[in-house]
Amino acid sequence: MRKLESSFPNIHATLGHIGMAEWVWLRRWKGESPTQRPWWDEAPGLETVVENMQAVESERRTYLHSIKDEDLGNGLTYTMMSGKTYTTRLADLFTHVANHSTYHRGQLTTMLRQVGATPPATDMIVYVR
Repeated sequence: MRKLESSFPNIHATLGHIGMAEWVWLRRWKGESPTQRPWWDEAPGLETVVENMQAVESERRTYLHSIKDEDLGNGLTYTMMSGKTYTTRLADLFTHVANHSTYHRGQLTTMLRQVGATPPATDMIVYVR
């Protein structure tokens, strides 16, 4: 793998980090507090990471359809992998996950350009359209 300077050393590690974070936060939203990262976030094959990210997306969609608008203002108590416990409004956690992934997708865009690839559009408006 080619080393690219960013938060993570390469495209694979960056994508795995996004998937891992989305998996961890979904677990927390559902009342769990994982103590370890998922096995697949550093799997050797990029296909494994992508397949598991798609599974997280599907599970998240089901979860989001199960909650009510009034749930968004509720505090959710969760424990970080460090052992620290926090309570945060669910709406703020949703915003955090979207913001976190957006940040790292921007890094992926830069990395892909550095290796001569044309990255997909990642702007929110493109998704909304």
